[in-house]
Formats: sequence, C-alpha cells, structure tokens
Amino acid sequence: TINNIFESFNDAIMALTNFIIRFAPIGIFAIVMVLVGKQASDIGALKECFRNFAFFVIVVWISLIVMGGIVLPIMVGLMAKVSPIKHLKQIYSALMVAFSTSSSYSALPLIISDAKEKMGVSNNIASFTVSLGITFNKIGTIVYECVAVIFVAQAVGMDLTAAQQVSLIGASIVTVLGAPSVPMAGVITLAVLLAAMGLPTDYIGMFMAIDILCDMPKTLLNAYSVSCSAIIVARSEGEMLKI
Repeated sequence: TINNIFESFNDAIMALTNFIIRFAPIGIFAIVMVLVGKQASDIGALKECFRNFAFFVIVVWISLIVMGGIVLPIMVGLMAKVSPIKHLKQIYSALMVAFSTSSSYSALPLIISDAKEKMGVSNNIASFTVSLGITFNKIGTIVYECVAVIFVAQAVGMDLTAAQQVSLIGASIVTVLGAPSVPMAGVITLAVLLAAMGLPTDYIGMFMAIDILCDMPKTLLNAYSVSCSAIIVARSEGEMLKI
C-alpha cells in the first residue's frame, strides 16, 4: 500500500512536470517578446541586449572550459596518478550522453559501468561516489550560477564586493545541492540565488531562453567531475586502476 501511494505521488508529479514542460516554450517566447517589444523602437538597444547575452554565454563556456580542461585534469593527474587524456577516452560515451540530454542522471549507469569495467574502480566505490556525486558534485552548475548572478548584478549597476563574491560561492554550493539533475534545473536554483543576493529575478525569462546553450556544457562538466571523483577516491583507497 505504501509503495502504491509513493508511485501515485510520482505519477502525479511527472504528469505536472510534463504539463509544465509542454507549455514552457510558449511562456519563454512570451517573456522574450515582452522584452523585444519594449525595445522595438530602439534597434540599437535591442542589439546591445542580445550582444550582452551572447557575451554571457561565451563567458560561461570559457569558465567551464577552464574548469573542465585545466583544473580537473590537473587534479586527476596529481591525485589519481592517471593520464587525463586516457581518462577522457574511457568516459567519452558517458559524457556525450550527459551533453546531449542535459541530464546527469541519464549518464549515471554509463559512468558507473565505465568506472568499474574500463578504469578498474571497485563496485563499492563506483556505486557510492558516482551516485552521491550526481546529486552533490555539480561544479558546472555552480560555475554557471556564479557567472549568472554576477551578470545580473552588473546589469543593474551593483558592484559585488569580495566578501559578497565569497558568500555567493558558498550560497551557490548550498543552493545547487537541492537541485535535481534534469534539464533547466539551474534556472530554478538561479531564481532562489538571485533573491538571496537581493537581486531582481526579472532576467529569469531571458536566462530560460538561452539556458540550453549553457545547460549542455555544464551538465557535461558535472558528469566529468563525478567520474574524476570516483577515480580519485579509488586511488586514495589504494586501488589499482587500469588506466
């Protein structure tokens, strides 16, 4: 009976989620058109708006590339004593699944199987660290949230002090912990984070319009960081890896 009750709740939530997802493109289109309509008489301002958001996407990509292409590979090389290139080759398929679906949960089985079969991580460590990491280890989302908040702060003319930026990082980590690993989840947590930092949430609509351009790479980085954690933990426990 209890099992049936929880399954019923799950079915109801999934039905509500599917309903919202179907109407989300219409809502996003309406929000964007409101912004375009307000600036329709000023083509220069409209171009500047789109140029700013294009710059935002570029900054997010650069930040993710630095984290995933420099910081994490260095950690893998130093802490796991593993070649970052070989590691990437072993988890390439899992990363592509995460990138194409914008969902870390979709790549969860592949990350676990790659860790065990291709990299030699034990079942106990792989199952625990990867499953836990999918929920808590979201470096890509944290990077995205921080860049987005700073972008909004600059847009409204607010200069964040060093102390505020440090608190922003901490708040991003705490906020992202409760975010599901599904597409566009970062937008929901971004609204919470903006409100916590005392910034307006009016820009959420525009972030939803361009979120797919940032959601795919940040999800890829999330999946990559989870795999890095698995082999680092395995090495710290004295396991002999295959790579």
